[in-house]
This record gives sequence, C-alpha cells and structure tokens, in this order.
Amino acid sequence: MGPPSGRFAPRHATRQEERMLVAALGLTILGFAFLVAAVATGQIGWAWACIAVGALGLILLVVDLVRGRGATDRSGQGPSEVAEEADTRADG
Repeated sequence: MGPPSGRFAPRHATRQEERMLVAALGLTILGFAFLVAAVATGQIGWAWACIAVGALGLILLVVDLVRGRGATDRSGQGPSEVAEEADTRADG
C-alpha cells in the first residue's frame, strides 16, 4: 500500500494558514471567556460580545478555507501539490 494521495494526502499548512488558525483559536478562547462572563454576571452585553467574537472566528475560518481551496501557483497546481513538491525538494 503506497502513500495516501488525492484529497486524503497530508498537506502542510502555510504560515498564513497557521496565523489564521491561531487567530480563530484565540477568538474561540475569547468567546468562551465572554460566555462565562455572561453566565456569571447575567449581563446581555457579554453574551452579545460572545456572539460577535464567535461570528468573527467563523468568518476567519471560512476565509481561510476559501483561500486554501482557491490558491494555486503559476503552474496551476493546488496547495497540496505545491506542498508535495516542496517536500520532495527539501528531502533531497
């Protein structure tokens, strides 16, 4: 059995994708903190802040997904092919 190929092949994240995922994770943690504050204090402002931060995190993830699928280099290769080619070059 050979290495996985096609859409199941592992792909390394680019720096921009890593930043987007870290930002989305940070927004998730901030949203959870707002949720805890909303439950603890009973103030609706904290709940709205939780919803706003969650929506912003969702937008970041969707933008990251769209950029990742639409990204191609000059040769017309998608991100997974570019990553495989870079790995091949790095290996020797």
